[in-house]
Amino acid sequence: MRTIGRRQFLAAAGLVATASAVGPRAGWGSPAIPLSNIANRGQVPNAMGGAKGAKTRMKIATRFIVGAGGALSIAPVFSNFSIVNAAEREIDGEAAYTLVKVSASAAGRTVPFFFDGQRSRLVEPGAVEVLPEAVPADAFGLKMFVPGTVVHIRMLVDLETEGLIAVQGNATYLPGESQLLFDPRQGGDDIDGTGWQIPEGADLWVPAPCPVMLAGTPAQAVTSVAGIGDSILDGAVDMAGDGETGGGWGRRAAFAAGLPYLSVTRTGDKAQFVSGRSRKSLALVRRAGATAAIVALGTNDIRDGRTADQLLSDLKTIWSVLRQAGVRHIAQATILSETISPDANTTIEGQESQLGFGAASVVSAVNDAIGTAAGARAPGEDAGHEGPDDIIDIVGAVQTNHRWHVPLFETVLSAPVPAWGGALVLRDAPLPGDHLVFLPVAPDGASEGAELNWPHVTTVSATHPVTAVLNGGPGAAHDAGTPVRATLSADGIHPQAAGHVAMAAAASPAFQRMAADAMVSSGRRGIEIDFVNDIARIDGARVALASLLSCQRKTPGFAEGSTGWQAVAAHHPRRADGGGLLVEPAARNLIRNSGITDISEASGGLPRHWSTLGGDGLTLSVLRTGTEAGISFLDLAWDGVPETDAVMLFFEEESEIAVTQDAADDGWTLSCFLARIGGGNAPRPMLGLTELASSGEPLARHSTEVAAGRSLLRQSCTAVVSAPGTTNLRPYLFIPCLVGQANRFAFRIGLPQLEKGSAPSSIIPTAGQAAVREADEVVITLPPSLHSIALTYEDASTQEVFGIRGSYMLPPDAGKRRIARLSARPG
Repeated sequence: MRTIGRRQFLAAAGLVATASAVGPRAGWGSPAIPLSNIANRGQVPNAMGGAKGAKTRMKIATRFIVGAGGALSIAPVFSNFSIVNAAEREIDGEAAYTLVKVSASAAGRTVPFFFDGQRSRLVEPGAVEVLPEAVPADAFGLKMFVPGTVVHIRMLVDLETEGLIAVQGNATYLPGESQLLFDPRQGGDDIDGTGWQIPEGADLWVPAPCPVMLAGTPAQAVTSVAGIGDSILDGAVDMAGDGETGGGWGRRAAFAAGLPYLSVTRTGDKAQFVSGRSRKSLALVRRAGATAAIVALGTNDIRDGRTADQLLSDLKTIWSVLRQAGVRHIAQATILSETISPDANTTIEGQESQLGFGAASVVSAVNDAIGTAAGARAPGEDAGHEGPDDIIDIVGAVQTNHRWHVPLFETVLSAPVPAWGGALVLRDAPLPGDHLVFLPVAPDGASEGAELNWPHVTTVSATHPVTAVLNGGPGAAHDAGTPVRATLSADGIHPQAAGHVAMAAAASPAFQRMAADAMVSSGRRGIEIDFVNDIARIDGARVALASLLSCQRKTPGFAEGSTGWQAVAAHHPRRADGGGLLVEPAARNLIRNSGITDISEASGGLPRHWSTLGGDGLTLSVLRTGTEAGISFLDLAWDGVPETDAVMLFFEEESEIAVTQDAADDGWTLSCFLARIGGGNAPRPMLGLTELASSGEPLARHSTEVAAGRSLLRQSCTAVVSAPGTTNLRPYLFIPCLVGQANRFAFRIGLPQLEKGSAPSSIIPTAGQAAVREADEVVITLPPSLHSIALTYEDASTQEVFGIRGSYMLPPDAGKRRIARLSARPG
């Protein structure tokens, strides 16, 4: 995921910390709220819990990480009501609980909190926001809590012997936290000490009344975000966490952007119920100072048979209610399709859509409608109350045609594993966060002892065979040799950790725009454009980018953003969220079938004009075609005992690409996207160009060894035609083999491109013949007076032009760098 670091964030914002006194706590419903959410990890209570037996004292530590705005003071917020998935939206705790002591630990110091001068405070049933006097940063020896500061809130809590209190259903699974019931006779009170000890014999993993959020006085302007959703947004099945390494795609995206985040989520939640005015939840959204929100609901509504019109009406009500609560920027997530599969979605072919999902279904109609609602306004234009400001396409991140993407990992157990064993010994290394499935998958209704649990990988050893430590364990024993695959969704509805990572990346542009909304203008006159986040200002006032920029390009093109490559229509500037503006000279891809659209049976299932040489003793299989991050790909596998030392995969016929000897040193560049798939020991391939004589005789070869990892990465080879008599070039992929040794290896190959120049340009898919992308002629329109223009590129280099008046054509960049920012100042 492409993110901005916290230091970069603050530098880019150009903000200066302001000293702000901490006023008294505002009462519920008061228009003046001096404190707001300053950290991630916030969660409105979404469950109920209570005392366990006679043990009615609870000891808790909750970790928060301060967001990009920093903080001058901090104060935890407590509630004793819970949101529920029912028409009665909010229910109060049955009993009160007592905060005996509350302290904060940060920067090596522990400082107590006081409630009106007292250490203890009763949290009544139904309480919305109970918080102590804020503690300033200097109490911890700090000038401010800088972004990234870890703050632990420590608590001693006394419970009633009977009765339920509001808790957070996922709180026990967050890292760096401990919560337990213990007998006070067992140990001392270390709430106010520098140490932190868990008494021996304590009962772990019990529901606990954690703080709802960490409020404070922001040191610098920052956007506070609220996440409204169900178990998918809440991070069910994602590895535990507060966004740093897990916790759901919303928390992950907020953490990456450094934004304070409050989760208003519950398992099984519906837009139908959230659309009812949730008075107490909205009070906490206001307390958080949330000016942005993501809405990710609808799955459970569709599962329960609600129509597209009913669901859209509920979503519109939610958008309106959030606007009334002070939210200015609403990002609506698309709705995932639910599938049923006999192999836990480890193949494309095994997946079928459940009722209400799939093509021409309720989910399709709703996703189309919310896309239309957001697309009805020009970029930079206020969405008002009628629609969202952003669409977060989480569907495209993990699904194609209503089916889950299949991760590029398959291996076998190298040693047997018992039921609920905490580690696997594998032939090949998975990635931390992979969700593993043992094959064959037990059918529905399988007897007890069948594999009905699929574990997450937490850590991976550097040894061979590989030891993968698990979060949980397999629900049944498995023998050595059992096939193991990764899946993005074992149950067909909840994405696994890798899926949440991909969805967080898809959400990144929206979160960056939310962050940019908090950045104030520099205050200087002139034009400021942020191409990465699609924000333009004239003299500090927000305007639509299209009002300043125009483009004349006769052909369509592609732009790369944080979610991959996106098509851009002719005569439109080529910018993508998270990627900046691309201005390139014309280029031509000479490989005729790079888009892999024309598959030839005569060539064994390879794209037309492709062919292989060598590989005797190996069987070539075409596994599948597809699209990943906007790149068309082909999966190829070779299996057997090689009799030759290499396989060559040619992307063109030998007489097709005519060339002459290069007079300059720029030469030719071959590029393609490459990944290793499956569990075999894949050799290290080489990308190359062969200079051929008119007779077809090879005169010279140019090659570059390339890396093939688990995801598609673009590789390239540049060659200068130098051999006398060269009339043609032939591009290829060279795969070395060990003669006589049985092997199986497979590669995902995407969009090969051969063009003139010393570096690959943006992608140019072809479908039967060479294709040209015309030059970008991007023009910015300036006021009549003289202006100085400064361009900042993605590598932080700058270019300045002085004395410009009226229209100015932005220069193409020979290095194919994207423009991140532009400023035009009068004078």
